[in-house]
Amino acid sequence: SRPDRGIITVETRAHNQDGKLMMSFRRSVMVAKGPAGEAAADTPK
Repeated sequence: SRPDRGIITVETRAHNQDGKLMMSFRRSVMVAKGPAGEAAADTPK
């Protein structure tokens, strides 16, 4: 456990032109933590 790092999990999905799910996977990534800030105006909520 490192207090300056965190683990995020990302899910990716790929659909074909008919909208059918063709591929899906999850991965975990360790990232460095930074100071909290405000989200950009165009960041999805």
